Amino acid sequence: MRRNALRVQDKLAAISAIRVLGLSLTTPFIGVALEEAYRVPLAQVSAYYVILAAMGAAGQVIGGLASDRAGRVRVMALSALTAFALLAAAAALASSPMALEALTSLQSFFSGSFASSSTALVGDYFSEHAELVKAYGRVRVGANLGWALGAVVGGSLYQLLGLRTLLAFTSMTQLSTVPLILAIREPTPRSSMRLEAPSGSMLLFLGPSFLTFIIAGLMGYPLVYYFSVTLGMGTALGGSLLALNGALVVLLQDRVAALASRLRPSRALAAGMAIYAIGYAILPAVRGAAGGPGGHSPHNGGRDGGPPGLERSGGEAQQPVLKGDPHGGVRPDRISGQDPVVLYLRGPALRAPSLRGLGR
Repeated sequence: MRRNALRVQDKLAAISAIRVLGLSLTTPFIGVALEEAYRVPLAQVSAYYVILAAMGAAGQVIGGLASDRAGRVRVMALSALTAFALLAAAAALASSPMALEALTSLQSFFSGSFASSSTALVGDYFSEHAELVKAYGRVRVGANLGWALGAVVGGSLYQLLGLRTLLAFTSMTQLSTVPLILAIREPTPRSSMRLEAPSGSMLLFLGPSFLTFIIAGLMGYPLVYYFSVTLGMGTALGGSLLALNGALVVLLQDRVAALASRLRPSRALAAGMAIYAIGYAILPAVRGAAGGPGGHSPHNGGRDGGPPGLERSGGEAQQPVLKGDPHGGVRPDRISGQDPVVLYLRGPALRAPSLRGLGR
């Protein structure tokens, strides 16, 4: 089982790289296109990302439940096929901002379903403390490699070819993962058709999970918007700076995950959050391309140390036959931090009323 598990781990890393590469070609730049090309008000763009978050959260929960009953591989394959169809339709109807927003929001649901199913699959194959952290770290290497490549290529292709072509490329990447997904064997029998109340340890775990992935969610559209629009760097350079984070994670993730596997989960998570805090404290000082790498690169340490330990804790808190059910609540808020931060980065004129509204 161990050799097979290692092969599955590498397959999931490859699938994650391809899938995330495709999504990162478009997702950070849809908001820029909506505001600049379609003249959609910034408040509506922010609302669009809130809807993405809500759909992704629903997909995480429902996908986790479905994978417990129908099987991880089946749910992953169905999610990838549906995402392909929705993104292809979005490319065909890209001239309509309403259709673009609706179809990509639906796609976010199936992206969330895929994510919780694949996360649960890692937990099925690895149960030992150290191995589980390393396994999650390896899968994250694949995801961050895809993120790095997609962000740098997507920013340039958006300027050269436009959003419609990017959406078409993204749809094909989702389709291309299906054969790789179907090559993975289901590791355990499917559980019975019943709902189980989350355990006390899982409920306690969901609090820091919620906050951690809100912080991680700030790494997408808000930073692309900040670099590309607020600082006027353009999407090519903005995407390149965003890709720097993914590249550093790819280089360091395995080493940091190995170190984190020797720490208590709470200490690994605390260290990751402290590094995130340093990175976000430095970022407002960036005012041009020269300062971008220095202001942005500290975030990779937080991404290396925090989420793998968090996902490992979630895996250990799950009941053996219901790993997908609670994992639906692990990562629904990766995008939800993006709405207020976009308004913050836009400037004081929008910042004050927006933050006042958060207090109601």
